[in-house]
Amino acid sequence: MNTDIEYRPLSNTGYYISPVGFGSYRIDARTQKHRVALEKALLSGINLIDTSANYTDGNSELLIGSVVNDLIDSNQLKRESIVIVTKGGYLQGENYFISQIKKNNGNPFPELVEYTDGLEHCIHPEFLEDQISRSLERLNLNFIDIYLLHNPEYYLNHSKNVNLDRQIAQQEYYRRIEQAFRFLESEVTKGRIKYYGISSNSFPDDSNQYMFTSLERIINIAKNISINNHFKVIQLPMNLIETGAILNNNQSGNLSVIELAYKSNIAILINRPLNSYINNKLIRLAEPGPGKNHSENDILKSIEILLNREKKLFEINHFKTSLNDLTIAELAEKISFSDQLMFNWKNFAGYEHWKNALLQYFSPRLGYFKTVIYETENLPDEILCITNDFIASAEESIKLISEYYKYKDFIRVTEIKDALFKINNNMAKNKTLSQIALRAIYATTGITSVLTGMRNESYVEDILDELKDTLTFELNKDTWNEIDHILKTLINE
Repeated sequence: MNTDIEYRPLSNTGYYISPVGFGSYRIDARTQKHRVALEKALLSGINLIDTSANYTDGNSELLIGSVVNDLIDSNQLKRESIVIVTKGGYLQGENYFISQIKKNNGNPFPELVEYTDGLEHCIHPEFLEDQISRSLERLNLNFIDIYLLHNPEYYLNHSKNVNLDRQIAQQEYYRRIEQAFRFLESEVTKGRIKYYGISSNSFPDDSNQYMFTSLERIINIAKNISINNHFKVIQLPMNLIETGAILNNNQSGNLSVIELAYKSNIAILINRPLNSYINNKLIRLAEPGPGKNHSENDILKSIEILLNREKKLFEINHFKTSLNDLTIAELAEKISFSDQLMFNWKNFAGYEHWKNALLQYFSPRLGYFKTVIYETENLPDEILCITNDFIASAEESIKLISEYYKYKDFIRVTEIKDALFKINNNMAKNKTLSQIALRAIYATTGITSVLTGMRNESYVEDILDELKDTLTFELNKDTWNEIDHILKTLINE
């Protein structure tokens, strides 16, 4: 173990884990830099790995299994020194394909939640048995340390969508969880898993919400199965802005889910520590880079030029006949985004929110247009000139907006860091915001570890730099109330 890291007990399991764990949501066996990052993290003492069967369609587990076994075989790591958490519940990608075959053969997985095309969900024992077997094979291990039901509230979401009475849905929800827990206890007996739990986004919800998952009720289910049950871990989202896990008193005795878990000796793993959502808009709690303070008028002028060039482009009489079989209407539908840019460019919560829209909407349209133009032979010079102007305008507008949001985020990050330092000077200003955001969470009473993505070495180094400092303080609910008030004010300004 790394003596610079203060390891923590994982409930009463006998495991000791690092206060920050390796989140594997986007890592992939086909990406070398992910392998390098995981090796660095493990060899540096980060000994908790969190993954799921559906992360990169199984390639996350494949990478973890490959790296862990290579390090064990080379005597650089011992199996008992690491804790691997994986999850089951989603049917996407390969799992979805398997499900469709089973349905076509007349033997579907029981109690399948057919959520939407390409996505189903299930926590029935028959499915979980299949998933544990597949996870063990991908990980190439004899056992899984912690196995979690992955977002079982998908059943509730589906029930809400079909207008099922909430009380009836809740009764069925907890019946399914109890059935899954009984099965997982049998898997503990077989030795395929050591402990189990639930990862749910709805643990912090108000108790009267349709999707609410009650930790209190789940603890009672586990106790009814056996006083010596192996339900030891929950996972849920929390960050500097989404604070319901600590501030929402949704359990009996006016307790939050974190307080009840701590009181009940249930280990708490926090996910999404750096990605917060406000009104479905993503705010990234990390350093964005300084950007440039472009005026709104400069950006508006840039978009107006783009609008005019797009209009001019589609007014060329012989444009249609120059583009093979594409009609102007087809091309316009697939590439036109100037109006959307004009109407929406100021409506993003921050750089990350804008970047997602850029990747999902604006860039694909511009890329498609470039492909059509540059793959069409013998375009008239007039069209080439106008299209090049249009592309240049689009790229300039995108650049200005990107720098604008980076600058706004830079100012906001500075204000957040100053505010947090005033609340508690242990959240030092010379740290990055991501380090401060992680420190605030793992310094909170009751939280065992924080899971964060470490897809490259620089992310791992950022975490290791944070963990080398000895933690000399704890944050309680009163401090979090203060953080919540100040940060919500800053975000909404």
